[in-house]
Amino acid sequence: MANISLFRGGTPVFRPAFCCGDYAEFTPPVDTPHFPGTPPYDSHADGAREQGFLNLSFPFVPNLLDTTAHRWMIPPLQKLSAVGDVIQLAWVPMRGYVDSLHIELTRYDANLDGVYVQPVAQRAVWNFTTEQWEYKANTDFDNDISSYANVTKLCLGTPDPGDPSATPPVPADSPYLFARFPQSGTDLPSTFGHNLVARDATGKPTGGLDDYFGAVVLGLKIQAGDTAKIKALWRGKFELWFCAKFIAFECHTFTG
Repeated sequence: MANISLFRGGTPVFRPAFCCGDYAEFTPPVDTPHFPGTPPYDSHADGAREQGFLNLSFPFVPNLLDTTAHRWMIPPLQKLSAVGDVIQLAWVPMRGYVDSLHIELTRYDANLDGVYVQPVAQRAVWNFTTEQWEYKANTDFDNDISSYANVTKLCLGTPDPGDPSATPPVPADSPYLFARFPQSGTDLPSTFGHNLVARDATGKPTGGLDDYFGAVVLGLKIQAGDTAKIKALWRGKFELWFCAKFIAFECHTFTG
């Protein structure tokens, strides 16, 4: 399994007001998008003040109008080669967590028929023995997607119309995935992370304090597809918009 890194820092996108490049999408006829290469989100939501949420978003559109800013994605994506490869899109800043997730495709690519992706989370953990970063699978997040999302995978190619008359019925491919992650029991959110460590008697760090040590990385895993098509994904003309709602904690340094 290869990890393909596309994330650029861990700062979530927060728009306290309208800014250049935001466009209201929902104008008659009611469908999206109305301008090529724009996300399906209503700009009024982006411009709302005092909402208490931040966005961890990523426009996974490798060939967006042949723009320079998106062409940088292509060399890393050329390393994709097999089912199970992970495309890393965003860091979840430590001591916060993801409340909900929305992913939507506004354009498909018939050249990628049969290629499916699924949302995935990894925990980036420092190994104090090898002094190397390790990306560990986040199975709790996988369980969250299975339990709370409307679908667990999205197609990059032509959607399957399904067959409701089959036994059992075959569902149609959905153009979007939505999940809200409720809190249950005493378990912490699967996307929560911190950098607290355990130390020996001399004060030397020996490992993470608990299972939530490390920063969580969100991304997409290749769930299915022919090898040749996976290797050609970097040429894809699909448009996939990734947005996680993130809750952050803050505290003043001092009072006065």
